[in-house]
Amino acid sequence: MKFTHYTSASIRKRKGKGWQGILKYKDEDNKWKSKYKTFPDAELKREATAALAEWREQEERAWHETRGDVRVLASTVAEYVEHHIETLEKTGSAAKSTTTGYRFMLAHIKSDPIGGVSIDELTAEDAERWIGNMLSSGKSAATVRKAFNVLHVAVRHAVEVHRLPYDPLSAVKRPKLPKKEPNSLDTMQRARLVSYLDATGCSPVNVAISLALYTGMREGEVCGLRWADVDFKTKTLHIRRTIARDGSRTYVKVPKTARSMRNIPIDQSLSDLLTTRKEAVNAECTVAGIKFSEDMYVVGGIGDGVAYAYMDPHFLWQSWKAIAKSLDLKGTQGKVPTFHDLRHTYATAAIANGADVKSVQGLLGHASAKTTLDIYAGNDDEAMRRAAESTAAAMREMPEGAKTFK
Repeated sequence: MKFTHYTSASIRKRKGKGWQGILKYKDEDNKWKSKYKTFPDAELKREATAALAEWREQEERAWHETRGDVRVLASTVAEYVEHHIETLEKTGSAAKSTTTGYRFMLAHIKSDPIGGVSIDELTAEDAERWIGNMLSSGKSAATVRKAFNVLHVAVRHAVEVHRLPYDPLSAVKRPKLPKKEPNSLDTMQRARLVSYLDATGCSPVNVAISLALYTGMREGEVCGLRWADVDFKTKTLHIRRTIARDGSRTYVKVPKTARSMRNIPIDQSLSDLLTTRKEAVNAECTVAGIKFSEDMYVVGGIGDGVAYAYMDPHFLWQSWKAIAKSLDLKGTQGKVPTFHDLRHTYATAAIANGADVKSVQGLLGHASAKTTLDIYAGNDDEAMRRAAESTAAAMREMPEGAKTFK
């Protein structure tokens, strides 16, 4: 444990039986004070030293408890990480879904010897052994990386508040993740889906699918879109919130990054679909005796008979899965596409059809163009063939006046 109040401790032999412990600290006026305790049962110096250490820790903890300073009270790695998560929860510094995930990963710290290591004595070797233990027990590289990130976030916090003098995990290498290729829909599969959407109307689920397919919006962003976010005049969607999950519960939150707070232009066909959807919502409200409001959700429904509630992203995911299976859709990786694969489909099609990477980055809300390039560049075989053929054609061009050999 790090001692920040009782910064000096010593023992001395009593004239009679036992030893006396002395703790020194500074009061509010920055003057040195001393605290004493007798250890009458300690005969040997090592016994007195052990008793002094126990007393000092008790006093230090008691002092910090009066100040509510859990960062110093946490002595083991598991305790510090848990207290850090509690602080994030209390202060609202992280989304509920984030801290819920952190708590899930905390179990991997508590179940390993690293959890019992003193936070002040944590080493890179401890973390490397822990990573090895998780991998050998069958944990995936993705799980190991997530668990390590939770620990590293807490350790960096310890450095920021001067609990640790440096970051002992800065040099630790995390297992690499195998590159996951997007399971997007190719031209034929897209055509099948579009044909289905055109034939089956503007139900909330169909509109949600269309929004993802034609704009690349995330599942939570689609569910969180309100009519006030739809500008029919400029044909623009304003992404200002998302629906997140905390265990089995959902809640409204602002997007994770500033890049995710974005404006997405839409074409006339999607604008027409949303207009039709809005008319249907107005009619529903009239039948239910509810006044339509621009704050209602585009793909929501009447909740408790009083307002338009947002659609649960899990319900949307299940509905899409059933539709994808019924249409026998298969992505480029040969698997039934997830709802998120509609976002991949949009991005892959955009780049394949000549959209510049920076524009696609902005439309998707990626933090950097590198993310967009790493995931989507070069993932469309037809686009790569067109690029190869056009490049070859450019090589064969003979400008006027060029010298030729016959």
